[in-house]
Amino acid sequence: MKEPAEQLRIHEYVEIPSTKDIYFKHYFDQGRLVSNHWHNEVEIIYLLKGNLDVSIGSKTLHYQESDLVLINSKVVHSTVCTAPNESILVQIPYTFLKRYIPDIDRYMFYIDCFSTNPIVQTKISQLKETLKKMLIVTEYHPEGEWLHFGSLLFELLYFLYHDFKITDPQAGFQQQAKSLNKLDSVLDYTQKHYSKSISLDEIADIAGFQSQYFCRLFKKNMGVTYLQYLNEIRLSHIYQDLITTELPIQEILELHGFTNYKLFRKVFAQKFHMTPSEIRNLQGEMQ
Repeated sequence: MKEPAEQLRIHEYVEIPSTKDIYFKHYFDQGRLVSNHWHNEVEIIYLLKGNLDVSIGSKTLHYQESDLVLINSKVVHSTVCTAPNESILVQIPYTFLKRYIPDIDRYMFYIDCFSTNPIVQTKISQLKETLKKMLIVTEYHPEGEWLHFGSLLFELLYFLYHDFKITDPQAGFQQQAKSLNKLDSVLDYTQKHYSKSISLDEIADIAGFQSQYFCRLFKKNMGVTYLQYLNEIRLSHIYQDLITTELPIQEILELHGFTNYKLFRKVFAQKFHMTPSEIRNLQGEMQ
């Protein structure tokens, strides 16, 4: 078993390797909760095996093997998987999109993998095939690898722009960025101090706002109250330690700042639909 989980990034800063224009990875996940967060990149997840729940606002969608997930820049979202999954993970930086699609702020991308429309499914299949080819290139490293990968990257970008762009019904990326950036200090502080007691007055002061205004601002932009967000961060760390260590459950809770065991059981069941012991036993059976 591993040591207790390290701090998870909540406001995701995706590091793009200097040899690539995007982040591309064949990803294996043993299971985790990633609480509400955002990033500047457009994110694509192509599930090769397993399941994934993605929540945006009050809506949660359940994805399974062969489904394609797309999350736009600066969209607050959370993910949950309670069993191992395998995927192709792609994150395309806003700066890269802006370079080749100058009016990108007018658009967002939308992929409905649940559509029964055969034309939509054909377009989605084209996107999947391109992702599979990109994976083959990165894993087998043929001669001229970056030329081939680059050509497939632009094919991917073309399909997104041609088949899946829609006019952004909101104020666009820059307005979203301005609103969310007001919360940077809050998320950073919470990430560092989540295991301690944090009052609303304390966190509102960190943000530089009155408590009442801060509560409205946070709920509007993050889709949950600050207390719900704080508890989700604690849950994400607790979940990792449940499946990667043999520490007693009560010790894990104390380590990550969850002092109310009754509340913990309630929010854990709401998020994972299992008890902590059941999660731990399930992971043991899969290993």
